[in-house]
Amino acid sequence: MNQLPPFPRNGRVFHRHTGARFVALSFAGLLFAAPALAQTTPAAAPKRTSGMSVQDQLDMDITPLPTGYGAVFVPSPAGRLPGASVLVQYDGETVARGYIGERIPVPPGQYRVLVGSGPEALRASSEVTVVKGMTVTAAQNFGVLRVSLVDDRKAPIEDKFVVASADGARVYGPVSTSVDKAAKPEALILPPGRYILALGTNPNATVNSIAMQVGGGELIEYRVVVEDGKIVRTEFGRPEAEYEPSPWRVQWVVGGDVSFAQRMNQFSTYNGDVFMAGGFTSFEGAYDSGRHLAQLNVGIDEMVLSLTSPVEQAFPLRKVVDEVSAELLYNYRVVGILGPYAHAMGYTTLFNTTYRDEQPYRATTRDAQGKVVKQGEYFAGDELETFAGGFPLFVQEGAGFGTRVDFLGITLGIRAGAAMRQSFYGGGRYVQGRSGANLDLITLPDAFDYGAEASGLVGFTLFKVLSVKSRLDLFVDSDQFSGFLGATYRPIYRWDNIASLRLSRFASVVYTAVLRRDAAAVVPNQFAHTFRLRLQAAIF
Repeated sequence: MNQLPPFPRNGRVFHRHTGARFVALSFAGLLFAAPALAQTTPAAAPKRTSGMSVQDQLDMDITPLPTGYGAVFVPSPAGRLPGASVLVQYDGETVARGYIGERIPVPPGQYRVLVGSGPEALRASSEVTVVKGMTVTAAQNFGVLRVSLVDDRKAPIEDKFVVASADGARVYGPVSTSVDKAAKPEALILPPGRYILALGTNPNATVNSIAMQVGGGELIEYRVVVEDGKIVRTEFGRPEAEYEPSPWRVQWVVGGDVSFAQRMNQFSTYNGDVFMAGGFTSFEGAYDSGRHLAQLNVGIDEMVLSLTSPVEQAFPLRKVVDEVSAELLYNYRVVGILGPYAHAMGYTTLFNTTYRDEQPYRATTRDAQGKVVKQGEYFAGDELETFAGGFPLFVQEGAGFGTRVDFLGITLGIRAGAAMRQSFYGGGRYVQGRSGANLDLITLPDAFDYGAEASGLVGFTLFKVLSVKSRLDLFVDSDQFSGFLGATYRPIYRWDNIASLRLSRFASVVYTAVLRRDAAAVVPNQFAHTFRLRLQAAIF
């Protein structure tokens, strides 16, 4: 073996020269070693990789060889591989470092070449003999694996995966994927062999895992289709080859749930402590071209089965939640995320609302000014209808300016403008309270109001498991502005809060809390909070 000059403990070997010696060697290399740049030993036959042969890669590299040196060259089967380095070792000590697709100058001798990233035990290795003035091509005894995690539309998703050798001795990752279509998936440099790819961070997972074979000099690109945290299938290729984002977004979800709730001072539902079971459906359709956003949201939420109440009789079957909501929104983004909007939204019910008691009672109905408008005597078990089906009905239209931003799983939005609001009660009345045998109710006239509106939205999602969202909608009619002159100030508002903990693809635990006032004439705030075990499925 040739006698080797001293090596530094890190850095590429030609970086150790300083001062005049480095300048002299570099100048000599440029003058006399140029022919050696194109010379290679036959250690490995050139093969086509990623559209560029080994010889083409050598021709592209212009690293000079100092006089008396040779070079090690590791060809790339997959173009540039950021993060993947080459370690050249002599007698177990790293004497030079470089990158795949670049010459690494070293003195003549026998070396061990390690390719990859991370600890040496995870890297592919080979032995080479370097000859003076020649470039030796190391054997491509490694493969390159790129994995994209996508949904069923081949759109990139954010998640993690690990790759482990079949015997479990080597584990690569976890690797995090991105929704950025322009970002290349991280390349894993793997010695030839059999491997297991597992979704998540557990390399020993027995579910959501796939087996694969990696050969030397191979570039393997997989699309792993994931739906609701589960591997559906695998495909060859990268997502950007086929995925074209659509401006259209449609989602329809149906489901059912069981829950416990407490409700007070509600217009059209049961008041008290209840155990509930019900069903719901929600639909969202949107067109988002970047500049224009048009969106339609429709929701129906129904629940029945009550238990106890301080003012009402317990019933084995009674509606508890009866709400239909819809909103149509158009937003034109003038500057970035800011622009004018116009929308219309409404709330109503499906079924009639009734009151029953196990004791006789006298029902007294008053208007908003306290004047008695109706009285009646009812026997035990008699049913008193307070609202017909479809009432109360609230409709609000508005226009103004707004903005919304989404980043790192966080959503922030705010908008404000002028609005009109229509309230229809259909001659209905809501239960204000009970005192002895007297039941007090209030009836409100239909109203058409105009004024100002504002909305605020805050939400975040954590690890696709916990989701929290809070939305406040406020309407102040023109008469309420007199509140600054000493009149009673009671704006109409609705503050919805929801926290969802995902248990599986079809189940989640949901907590909702709603604080609202549906009419300015209503003195107490209306409050409802619910804890639900929800089962659901997406139609599309």
